[in-house]
Amino acid sequence: MFSSRRVGSSLHSSPGSSAGRGRAPLAKAVSDNPLIESLESRLLMTTWNWNATLIHQDQAATNFPTITGVGESVVVMDTGAYNNHPSLTGKTILWQDFVGSTTTVNDTDGHGTAMTGTLAGNAFTFTDGTFGQGIAPGVNLIVLKTDDGVTNSWATQGARISNALDWVIANRATYNIVAINLSTGSKQGFTDTALTGDRNLALDQSLSAKFATLSAAGVFVGAAAGNDGATKPNTIEYPAADANVYSSSSVNSAGAISTYASRGVLNDVLAPGENIVAPYYFPADPNLSSTYYINFANGTSFTVPQMVGTAALIKQINPNFTPAQIMAIMKSTGTNVTDPTTGNTFPVLNINAALQMAEQMTNSLNNHSFGTATAIPFSGNVAQLSNLTSISLTRDFYSFNLPAGAQITFVDTAPSLNLYDVNGNLISNVDNGRSISLAAGNYFLTADGGATTT
Repeated sequence: MFSSRRVGSSLHSSPGSSAGRGRAPLAKAVSDNPLIESLESRLLMTTWNWNATLIHQDQAATNFPTITGVGESVVVMDTGAYNNHPSLTGKTILWQDFVGSTTTVNDTDGHGTAMTGTLAGNAFTFTDGTFGQGIAPGVNLIVLKTDDGVTNSWATQGARISNALDWVIANRATYNIVAINLSTGSKQGFTDTALTGDRNLALDQSLSAKFATLSAAGVFVGAAAGNDGATKPNTIEYPAADANVYSSSSVNSAGAISTYASRGVLNDVLAPGENIVAPYYFPADPNLSSTYYINFANGTSFTVPQMVGTAALIKQINPNFTPAQIMAIMKSTGTNVTDPTTGNTFPVLNINAALQMAEQMTNSLNNHSFGTATAIPFSGNVAQLSNLTSISLTRDFYSFNLPAGAQITFVDTAPSLNLYDVNGNLISNVDNGRSISLAAGNYFLTADGGATTT
């Protein structure tokens, strides 16, 4: 299959016996970064767990089966990961320990495993028969251990995160890192991005400079709003309060903001974070050693991988989207919920609608019918296709004219490229390297996004 990047198709032609020389064929369609790769399709089930349906993950999996985050890397800065957890088995995890010097992937707390599983975990069926899986199961996971599950000091944890951010900045391009998950907070609430009254101002200003560097490089950073509820009215914690970090808070199964959740004006989006069905790991409790999934997961921590995973999916559709554009898509496609305590209004994440908008923004041409087909321009013997969707199941239409008969050779073909006559009758499916002799006249080509190329 083709990846979700825009890819081009090309057709080369050589004159036939009756063809005029130099008149020809179709084209070489060139994309910025054409890429052919195997894509992991998301499993489609009929009964998803409630938290997945609330954010329309089930619809997104049906409508965008090849948008899984494939080819991208997402960093999870947390307590680590248990790589033998069913949600993570078979996944390659790049590991760095910023707490100690452990060289093998581990998680002595369980929280980090829950975050990685929620973000990118394998499909699972819970004991009640409902289905779930990670938001972006195709991403490559980079787990940077910055938390031991014991230390409560933000000065200590923040310093570890700072070192981990240096690693990300140095390795971002090498691993195509598109997002960072920080399901943590400083335990201090803020109402402004200037961090008025910050007890750790020097540390947080240092972190802020690194977040700005990553944002300028196109890396989306998400963090938890906090679990301070009404105890710290209208605030969210740092780093969620940073100007270049995006904040998520929690709603319950009724779509209402969770009573425990921070809901300050600086928060960006909402996602399920109260008694959700999610992966977990209990390394310190022998009675739960074989319990890998729970339906009582609570905390704004769990909302972050839902937001960050969605950011990775959007970034797959268009790698050129900035973090601000990604968040704007999430905000504009979510259903608004107003908090009765503060009066603040936030959108609940809607993954399916967000991906639809991302695709519409990316596929700027309205060429989805014979009547709106885009004419293919010629330069010598070559004509170029452009703006192929190649993302979901959207079909792009193109037209071309042959003043004289010619033999057309198709090169670097798009997913499921089809050739039609002037009346819209199918002539043939065409694939890479195929040659077809055509008489003079008008023709159409269609390209179906997400289809398999053979």
